[in-house]
This record gives sequence, structure tokens and C-alpha cells, in this order.
Amino acid sequence: MKLTDKDIRTINNKKKMGIILSSSLLVLGCLFNLNCLLTPGVKNWAWLTLFDIGLICLSILILRLMNLKYNRDLKEGVRLTRIEIVQRKEDFSSDEAESVAVHYSLLGDIFTKLWGQQTKPAHSLNLIINNNRYQIDKEIFDSVEEGDYITMDYSMYSYTLLEIAVMKN
Repeated sequence: MKLTDKDIRTINNKKKMGIILSSSLLVLGCLFNLNCLLTPGVKNWAWLTLFDIGLICLSILILRLMNLKYNRDLKEGVRLTRIEIVQRKEDFSSDEAESVAVHYSLLGDIFTKLWGQQTKPAHSLNLIINNNRYQIDKEIFDSVEEGDYITMDYSMYSYTLLEIAVMKN
């Protein structure tokens, strides 16, 4: 099967970490260059130029290596489909990790906005397939039962999960 526009966007979103890491390396190199240029004294231009060339080559190498499989996926444009069996369904409620704030009884009563925040509830619907947990949408969760067959679409090289769909009987 060919990759859809949604699949291409998903794979491009996975490439962001390589872009961020190589860009931050270049920014740190620019700050080092700025520090060397603004520092009074003898400047060794040959070493600074070699450092810049090495930094640019390292940044390009990091970008290419981190996104190698994703670029291959986009070049080939093929997605793999596997048929799997649903082992278990989970309807899981918990508190969001990033919304946790300590509730101090005295300060929480006086300054409710600052010290009296409560955690926000988070709700997730999961399928257990091959002893792995996959978070899915409500419509898929409602339409599948334990023991049913589903299709899972992956990218060819990076093995990125692109879609989970219920098999039609």
C-alpha cells in the first residue's frame, strides 16, 4: 500500500527530534563563535574555522543519521499491514502527570490558585496486542472486542505505527 498524506505527516513529525538536536548544536557553535569574536586578545582564525567546519559536518551527520529510516520511508512510500489479535481492552483513568501540584492545606486554602491546584483527570482507551499497549480512539475501542482481528499499518523501515483499523468480516 502507498503512504497517505496523513502517514507522511506522521513520519515528518517523527523527524523533528533530529532537526532540533542538530539545530541546537549549531546554535551552541554560534554562541561559541560569538564568544571568541568578542573576547579581546589574539584570535586563532585557522582553529576557529576548522572548529566551524567540523561542527557543521557533525550537525549534518547527526541530522542524516537520526532521520535515515524516516527518509527511507518517505522515499519508498510503502506501508506494511499486519493482522493481529486483540488480547485485551483497557479503559484506564488516572491523573495527568504534568498537572500534578502539591496541595498545601494552609496555603491552599488561602491562595487557591497558586498552592491549591488539583490534578486533572486523564482518560485513555487502550488495546493490548502482542503484550504491547496501544492507545486508540473511542470509535475503534467500541467496535472491537477481545479476540477480534485488527489490521495494524506500519512504515517499512522505521516501523512507525501509522494506523490501527478493525477488520471487516
